Amino acid sequence: MTSPTILRMNDLTAQLGLARSTIYKMVRSGDFPPPVKLTGRASGWHSHEIEAFVQGLKSHSPHTSTKP
Repeated sequence: MTSPTILRMNDLTAQLGLARSTIYKMVRSGDFPPPVKLTGRASGWHSHEIEAFVQGLKSHSPHTSTKP
């Protein structure tokens, strides 16, 4: 079992290819996991929540084939 990892905004933008404004817009709309507060001015995201988000995108992708 791996230890929990916190991803910061720079990690997310690099990993997902999304702009920070897009990520925050998706958080506000409820389409993206909310960040956790680390300090008064710092926040991050649990890596397992981001992995689940990405897997959810892959399962809904029209390019994902479910044919036998």
